[in-house]
Amino acid sequence: MKKGFLQLSDIFNYRVEIFGFSALMIVFHHLGNRGIPGSSVMPEVMKDIFSFVLLKANIGVDIFVFLSAIGLYYSMSKNSVKDFYLHRFSRVFVTWLVIMVPVFIYEDLVLSRGGIIGFLLDTTTLRYWFDHANTNTPWFVPFIIVLYLIYPILYKVDERTKHTGTIILLIFSVGFVVLGSLLPIQLFSDFSFCFSRVPIFLFGILIAGPIKNGKGISKITWILIMSGALVLYIIWFFIKLPQGIDMLYGSIVSVGLIAFYSFVKRNDRLKVSAKLFVFFGAVSLEMYLIHTVILRVVDKSDIPDLIFASLYILLPLTSVLLSRFYAFIVKRIPGLTAGWKKSAG
Repeated sequence: MKKGFLQLSDIFNYRVEIFGFSALMIVFHHLGNRGIPGSSVMPEVMKDIFSFVLLKANIGVDIFVFLSAIGLYYSMSKNSVKDFYLHRFSRVFVTWLVIMVPVFIYEDLVLSRGGIIGFLLDTTTLRYWFDHANTNTPWFVPFIIVLYLIYPILYKVDERTKHTGTIILLIFSVGFVVLGSLLPIQLFSDFSFCFSRVPIFLFGILIAGPIKNGKGISKITWILIMSGALVLYIIWFFIKLPQGIDMLYGSIVSVGLIAFYSFVKRNDRLKVSAKLFVFFGAVSLEMYLIHTVILRVVDKSDIPDLIFASLYILLPLTSVLLSRFYAFIVKRIPGLTAGWKKSAG
């Protein structure tokens, strides 16, 4: 294939740095939800643009889910179901326990907000599903654990039906998101963040095979994808959509962003920034959890605007440094090292 055309395998090859890019987007999205430094003196148009960019940075989640589906395909294609579960859960659940259990001990047991039952529900991630209204548990890990649990079934369905089953599920999931956004469906309202990311996960399953087989995209196709994503992003600024449809819309934009990054990286346009993204991407899950813990403290504190503004630099930096320290320790725990290494990213 000529240089300048995009190979789908590039998406997998550059996944660690794309994970890092998406993790940073999520951090800035969460900060943007809490305020924009200097917004009081900004021209209204500039304030609107900053707010829009930070608000829509939640597509970092869509990127993460999409890449996770591709990574699961690779893992499942070379492992037994037992090894698949071992590798994935040694990565995610151990990280969850080490980072979040101290938080749950303090909140549920010391402050007596949930008691022992609440502590057990929080620790196992079950509280998000069964006591959704009374928890601020980070939603992404309970969601991704469910995806891990059902993935072997989805993989077999996709394989045995030659993608037809996955396409049907994708159409059904998109329809449910649209209906749930327009109609008063309580189940969707409670878990809209999760349901709205199922389509991009299923799309990741569909495209994982062509990625693994080294399929390519012509220059014309790449231009169409990028032009379409850019137009959609610009239109996004001027329209207001129901929450679920808005997140579904963001999933489409995120695919274009991934394609753009992969193309630019393949043509050697990113060097220093790529190394920075790899630094963040290697510990993207840890960074996600640690920054949510830090924000828990921030939300309970009355901090001056100047200190809050510094969080746009300090929060990602502190989160990644603590994440790196955590990874350094965990990799040296006997029995966890192999699974952690194999499932990283």
